[in-house]
Amino acid sequence: MIVFICLGIVGLMMFLFASMFGGHDHSDMGHDFGDHDVAHDTGPSFFSAFSLAFFLTGFGGAGTLMKASGWATIPSSLIALLAGSALWALAFLFMSMLHRQQADSTVTSAKLVGAVGVVTIPISAESHLGKIQCAACSEELIVRCDEEVGAGARVRIVESAGGIYLVKKC
Repeated sequence: MIVFICLGIVGLMMFLFASMFGGHDHSDMGHDFGDHDVAHDTGPSFFSAFSLAFFLTGFGGAGTLMKASGWATIPSSLIALLAGSALWALAFLFMSMLHRQQADSTVTSAKLVGAVGVVTIPISAESHLGKIQCAACSEELIVRCDEEVGAGARVRIVESAGGIYLVKKC
Protein backbone atom coordinates (compact mmCIF):
# COMPACT_ATOMS: atom_id res chain seq x y z
CA MET A 1 0.00 0.00 0.00
CA ILE A 2 2.92 2.35 0.63
CA VAL A 3 3.85 2.23 -3.07
CA PHE A 4 0.37 3.41 -4.08
CA ILE A 5 0.45 6.21 -1.50
CA CYS A 6 3.89 7.35 -2.68
CA LEU A 7 2.86 7.31 -6.35
CA GLY A 8 -0.28 9.32 -5.52
CA ILE A 9 1.80 11.90 -3.64
CA VAL A 10 4.34 12.06 -6.50
CA GLY A 11 1.44 12.71 -8.91
CA LEU A 12 0.07 15.50 -6.73
CA MET A 13 3.51 17.07 -6.38
CA MET A 14 4.06 16.88 -10.15
CA PHE A 15 0.70 18.58 -10.67
CA LEU A 16 1.58 21.35 -8.22
CA PHE A 17 5.04 21.95 -9.67
CA ALA A 18 3.78 21.84 -13.25
CA SER A 19 1.10 24.39 -12.29
CA MET A 20 3.57 26.70 -10.59
CA PHE A 21 6.47 26.54 -13.02
CA GLY A 22 4.82 26.26 -16.42
CA GLY A 23 4.11 23.47 -18.81
CA HIS A 24 0.37 24.16 -18.66
CA ASP A 25 -1.50 22.05 -21.21
CA HIS A 26 1.43 20.96 -23.37
CA SER A 27 5.08 20.23 -23.10
CA ASP A 28 7.40 23.18 -23.75
CA MET A 29 9.85 20.96 -25.56
CA GLY A 30 10.54 22.26 -29.04
CA HIS A 31 9.49 25.88 -28.67
CA ASP A 32 11.39 28.22 -30.97
CA PHE A 33 13.39 25.51 -32.70
CA GLY A 34 15.16 27.24 -35.59
CA ASP A 35 12.77 29.46 -37.54
CA HIS A 36 9.76 27.31 -36.78
CA ASP A 37 7.87 27.11 -33.51
CA VAL A 38 7.14 23.38 -33.58
CA ALA A 39 4.96 23.45 -30.47
CA HIS A 40 2.83 26.42 -31.57
CA ASP A 41 -0.87 25.71 -31.74
CA THR A 42 -0.48 21.95 -31.74
CA GLY A 43 -2.78 21.53 -28.77
CA PRO A 44 -2.18 19.67 -25.55
CA SER A 45 0.20 16.76 -25.41
CA PHE A 46 -1.05 13.38 -24.22
CA PHE A 47 2.34 12.89 -22.56
CA SER A 48 2.58 16.28 -20.79
CA ALA A 49 3.54 16.71 -17.15
CA PHE A 50 -0.12 17.40 -16.32
CA SER A 51 -1.34 14.22 -17.99
CA LEU A 52 1.29 12.11 -16.25
CA ALA A 53 0.48 13.78 -12.92
CA PHE A 54 -3.21 12.95 -13.32
CA PHE A 55 -2.35 9.33 -14.15
CA LEU A 56 -0.10 8.94 -11.10
CA THR A 57 -2.64 10.59 -8.81
CA GLY A 58 -5.46 8.36 -10.07
CA PHE A 59 -3.28 5.25 -9.96
CA GLY A 60 -2.00 5.95 -6.46
CA GLY A 61 -5.38 6.98 -5.07
CA ALA A 62 -7.31 4.03 -6.48
CA GLY A 63 -4.57 1.56 -5.51
CA THR A 64 -4.51 2.91 -1.97
CA LEU A 65 -8.31 2.64 -1.66
CA MET A 66 -8.33 -0.93 -3.02
CA LYS A 67 -5.52 -2.08 -0.72
CA ALA A 68 -7.16 -0.36 2.28
CA SER A 69 -10.38 -2.25 1.43
CA GLY A 70 -8.50 -5.53 1.70
CA TRP A 71 -7.99 -6.34 -1.97
CA ALA A 72 -4.92 -8.31 -3.08
CA THR A 73 -2.03 -6.55 -4.83
CA ILE A 74 -2.72 -7.74 -8.41
CA PRO A 75 -6.44 -6.80 -8.51
CA SER A 76 -5.64 -3.52 -6.73
CA SER A 77 -2.98 -2.76 -9.34
CA LEU A 78 -5.36 -3.53 -12.22
CA ILE A 79 -8.10 -1.30 -10.79
CA ALA A 80 -5.48 1.39 -10.11
CA LEU A 81 -4.23 1.12 -13.70
CA LEU A 82 -7.77 1.52 -15.03
CA ALA A 83 -8.50 4.47 -12.72
CA GLY A 84 -5.20 6.19 -13.56
CA SER A 85 -5.76 5.69 -17.30
CA ALA A 86 -9.32 7.02 -17.04
CA LEU A 87 -8.18 10.11 -15.14
CA TRP A 88 -5.35 10.61 -17.67
CA ALA A 89 -7.81 10.44 -20.58
CA LEU A 90 -10.29 12.78 -18.84
CA ALA A 91 -7.52 15.30 -18.14
CA PHE A 92 -6.40 15.16 -21.78
CA LEU A 93 -9.96 15.58 -23.06
CA PHE A 94 -10.51 18.53 -20.74
CA MET A 95 -7.24 20.18 -21.85
CA SER A 96 -8.20 19.59 -25.50
CA MET A 97 -11.59 21.19 -24.92
CA LEU A 98 -9.95 24.24 -23.32
CA HIS A 99 -7.47 24.49 -26.19
CA ARG A 100 -10.29 24.51 -28.76
CA GLN A 101 -11.93 27.39 -26.88
CA GLN A 102 -8.91 29.67 -27.29
CA ALA A 103 -9.19 32.66 -29.57
CA ASP A 104 -6.38 34.05 -31.69
CA SER A 105 -6.25 37.82 -31.85
CA THR A 106 -3.03 37.98 -33.83
CA VAL A 107 -3.46 40.26 -36.82
CA THR A 108 -1.66 38.87 -39.85
CA SER A 109 -1.50 40.04 -43.45
CA ALA A 110 -3.67 37.11 -44.51
CA LYS A 111 -6.38 38.12 -42.01
CA LEU A 112 -6.38 41.71 -43.32
CA VAL A 113 -7.04 40.75 -46.95
CA GLY A 114 -10.68 41.51 -47.60
CA ALA A 115 -10.98 44.00 -44.72
CA VAL A 116 -12.53 47.40 -45.39
CA GLY A 117 -10.79 50.54 -44.19
CA VAL A 118 -11.14 54.31 -44.29
CA VAL A 119 -8.47 56.42 -45.98
CA THR A 120 -6.75 58.67 -43.42
CA ILE A 121 -3.96 60.04 -45.63
CA PRO A 122 -5.16 60.52 -49.24
CA ILE A 123 -3.73 58.26 -51.92
CA SER A 124 -2.19 60.57 -54.50
CA ALA A 125 -2.07 60.02 -58.24
CA GLU A 126 1.73 60.53 -58.31
CA SER A 127 2.94 58.18 -55.58
CA HIS A 128 -0.13 55.92 -55.41
CA LEU A 129 0.58 55.65 -51.64
CA GLY A 130 -1.51 56.62 -48.62
CA LYS A 131 -2.70 55.31 -45.26
CA ILE A 132 -5.90 53.71 -44.03
CA GLN A 133 -7.43 52.73 -40.73
CA CYS A 134 -9.48 49.55 -40.55
CA ALA A 135 -11.38 47.86 -37.72
CA ALA A 136 -9.33 44.67 -38.06
CA CYS A 137 -6.12 46.47 -37.07
CA SER A 138 -5.38 49.05 -34.38
CA GLU A 139 -2.72 50.88 -36.37
CA GLU A 140 -2.72 52.76 -39.64
CA LEU A 141 -1.63 50.73 -42.65
CA ILE A 142 0.41 51.95 -45.61
CA VAL A 143 -1.54 51.26 -48.77
CA ARG A 144 -1.13 51.51 -52.51
CA CYS A 145 -3.86 52.08 -55.06
CA ASP A 146 -3.80 52.55 -58.85
CA GLU A 147 -6.25 55.45 -58.65
CA GLU A 148 -6.46 58.62 -56.58
CA VAL A 149 -8.51 58.22 -53.40
CA GLY A 150 -9.42 61.06 -51.05
CA ALA A 151 -9.44 61.07 -47.24
CA GLY A 152 -12.54 59.49 -45.74
CA ALA A 153 -13.18 57.16 -48.69
CA ARG A 154 -13.75 53.45 -48.03
CA VAL A 155 -11.35 50.94 -49.59
CA ARG A 156 -10.98 47.15 -49.46
CA ILE A 157 -7.62 45.44 -48.95
CA VAL A 158 -7.10 43.03 -51.84
CA GLU A 159 -3.48 41.95 -51.38
CA SER A 160 -0.45 42.28 -49.13
CA ALA A 161 2.90 43.04 -50.69
CA GLY A 162 5.84 43.43 -48.34
CA GLY A 163 4.14 45.52 -45.65
CA ILE A 164 2.24 47.66 -48.15
CA TYR A 165 -1.35 46.68 -48.76
CA LEU A 166 -2.95 46.96 -52.18
CA VAL A 167 -6.45 48.42 -52.01
CA LYS A 168 -9.42 49.04 -54.31
CA LYS A 169 -12.20 51.59 -53.86
CA CYS A 170 -15.43 50.17 -52.45
